[in-house]
Amino acid sequence: MKIDRRNFVFSLAALAVAPPSVLVGEASPIQGDSSNLEGLSAREKKILGLFCEQIVPVDDYPGARDLGAVVFIERALKEAHPEWILVYKSGLKSTEVCSQGIYNKSFTQITFDEQTEMLKRMERGDLPFLNWNGYDCTEFFAMVRDVRTRCEIPILTMVSFSIVSKVGPEEYFRMAAEAGVDGVIIPDLPPDEGRAVACQAIAAGLHPVFLAAPTSGDKRLKDIVRQSKGFVYYVSLTGITGVREQLPSDLASHLEHLKSLTNKPIAVGFGVGRPDRDLKAMQSLDKYDDSPFGLKVFSPPYTKPDERIGKYTTIPTNGHVYVHSTMFAVAANLNIGRGNRAFELLRCLDPTSNKFTTDGPRPEPIAYPNSYRANQKDRIGESDFAWLTGTAGWLFFLSTENIPGAIPDYDGLRIEPCIPSKWKKLSIRRPFRGAVYEISIRNPKGVQKGVKSVTVDGEPLRGNIIAPHGDGKTHKVEVVMG
Repeated sequence: MKIDRRNFVFSLAALAVAPPSVLVGEASPIQGDSSNLEGLSAREKKILGLFCEQIVPVDDYPGARDLGAVVFIERALKEAHPEWILVYKSGLKSTEVCSQGIYNKSFTQITFDEQTEMLKRMERGDLPFLNWNGYDCTEFFAMVRDVRTRCEIPILTMVSFSIVSKVGPEEYFRMAAEAGVDGVIIPDLPPDEGRAVACQAIAAGLHPVFLAAPTSGDKRLKDIVRQSKGFVYYVSLTGITGVREQLPSDLASHLEHLKSLTNKPIAVGFGVGRPDRDLKAMQSLDKYDDSPFGLKVFSPPYTKPDERIGKYTTIPTNGHVYVHSTMFAVAANLNIGRGNRAFELLRCLDPTSNKFTTDGPRPEPIAYPNSYRANQKDRIGESDFAWLTGTAGWLFFLSTENIPGAIPDYDGLRIEPCIPSKWKKLSIRRPFRGAVYEISIRNPKGVQKGVKSVTVDGEPLRGNIIAPHGDGKTHKVEVVMG
């Protein structure tokens, strides 16, 4: 991909702080003085500008500062991510601490080469006098509190015991609970040494979660599942973290054994480095959580309510189908080329299906419900909370983008259909960045994913990304899968 210096600057700024809507838009220079924007002080902006100059310095062309990178970043902070301003302030403050410690000068007063060398040392972590305490727990939990106001998904903190110990377990858990945190993972605190700390977390209303590993014996595993509240975290890999060439061959047997010790959900942590690993993960989901109505939240269900865990042990979410998350699985299957399975899951969720023969609540044929019951034999197929779901939005985007493969990308319109193998052709009319694309797709070999050729207005396209025309015209796109 070719990119000029100006767009490169703004791409970097966007990647640093922008929401997805900015990432897929066209970068445009932002000129002007940033002094009227709130957030960072004048000195902090000056230091941030020097950081940007390290990425794109001044030579025959203007540098990052002159092109307005600081204004771009600060505006993104102010308008999209105000909760990150504290993080930026702390990092800039620590930069000054470094500079004063090494050169006895402000970062703004040392030479370009000295700035470069100092930043390299900061990255290597070989500055023992560096003090990062400017970003303390108060600021961290303020950021969590802000996130909590905008989402209902459970939040856990993964934190070293050294930090919890320094703050004080009781105080740390109090601050976490007040910020809206639901649970805590302390990876360097084993269960046999963490009972007292776990009790303090529970007393504060938090769910402590301990880590199980392939090397954990039965005695420790029983201790882990007993003390973990909400779910158990299974670390599938031994050794250091990172991408592996393959998943452990005994992963499935370890999970089977762990499931025999507890009915609590098990979260598995592993590096997904290749498509075949994605496939194994989705196949495991199909094996354990499948139902005629979609994918269950977890299986087997809890046998009785547990107040400490909450709604996931009761109806309607206790092992039943959460429609929204099944749509996530549709997206995941499309991403790895499983068009047949993705469409099968869509059919499972279909509220117009004649499989809903229950005499109890059933979905209206015009709207998705929040969930389907999949465990109570006398109420199989009943639905709960009609209309109360974000599923429709996911269906819209998957149907108009991911399935026909007309996907907006930073560089243009990416053509990457993923469809059931029985589909031999389809078409879509796609407005995109000032033009309209009438896309016709043929699938002569019955594949689920893969593009053999693309032509735009009769001209062969190299690759599968159509650069924006922006000419207000309609363009004919012919796609052959294979």
